[in-house]
Amino acid sequence: MKKMLLLLSLLVAFTACVTNDDKPPFNEPDPPNYEYTQEEKDAEILRIEEYIKQFDLQDIIKAESGLFYRIDEQGDGLFIEEGDTVIFHFKTTNLETNEVLGESNMENNNYGQSFNFDGLLPGVKEGLQLIQERGKITMLVPAHLAYGKYPVSFTDIEPETNLMFEMQLNIVLKP
Repeated sequence: MKKMLLLLSLLVAFTACVTNDDKPPFNEPDPPNYEYTQEEKDAEILRIEEYIKQFDLQDIIKAESGLFYRIDEQGDGLFIEEGDTVIFHFKTTNLETNEVLGESNMENNNYGQSFNFDGLLPGVKEGLQLIQERGKITMLVPAHLAYGKYPVSFTDIEPETNLMFEMQLNIVLKP
């Protein structure tokens, strides 16, 4: 019986000292990479240039950032600055499918949608800063200046979608 207890004690002692160092560590998957390479940005810009040619859009200007725009009416009121609230009408179109994704107009809302300027998409912010109140602008926004590679839970917009925004800046509210 003593030999059995001794053997059992040794077995417990040896197994208690075994570590998990021999087992491979649990590897979590790499987080998704939402950054854009220059090649990816160039490909988006090329698709937008092809869209412009296909639909014979006139007077479109390409900004250094990759935003394409046309000022349809300059407007005559305030310019937008960081921290402002903006109220505008818009029409958003998916450039890949030509599907209208959303719009606000005088029929469904007299003044338009209200947003904090700081929370707008980078391409939309850049374009709206080019016009004044009562101005209108058409913007072709590459995905890297829109929603990018992020899944957008509150819309049907797929990641990496190039968009067109036709916007009328109605009111700029200063803080």
